[in-house]
Amino acid sequence: PVGAAQDPATRSTRAFVTRRWRPQRAQLADVTRNAAGRAAGFSRRYRAETAAIVLMAIAGLIYPFPIWVIGCFVWLIGAAVAAVPKTWTVVEKSVGIVGPPTLVIAGTAVTLALGGARTTMAAYVHEILANSVPLIKISALAGAGYLAWRARRGSSGPSLPPWNRPHRI
Repeated sequence: PVGAAQDPATRSTRAFVTRRWRPQRAQLADVTRNAAGRAAGFSRRYRAETAAIVLMAIAGLIYPFPIWVIGCFVWLIGAAVAAVPKTWTVVEKSVGIVGPPTLVIAGTAVTLALGGARTTMAAYVHEILANSVPLIKISALAGAGYLAWRARRGSSGPSLPPWNRPHRI
């Protein structure tokens, strides 16, 4: 029909070129509001998983030397809470819970092996403490991040072969 609005795909090239089409840019407030909304929705659905992730991340952030006992205690509570939910598989729990201490032990051994010769036990202890603090922080945050990534994916459940699936009549 004459005078009807044209579909954008059928407009002439000249009309399209004369109008400058600019994609609407996302504002920072919109992005943070959307991220906060997704995080709030996730925390309402997965309460135990959120508690475990937050405790393990906080432990990685507060681990400096004077309060290392508190950081270790908080991480252990987070690891115990993370062992309970069925959202994660056994392999995911192993990577997120057993992985960080394993990385710290292996990383400390590597830094000791790469370091120079030490003459006293105090020098060994000093190097272990100096190198293990950043490794503990990084591995605790990495473990919490891994569990958060896997929890956001959701539980897939065990895959049943077709002959074991329930049939609907």
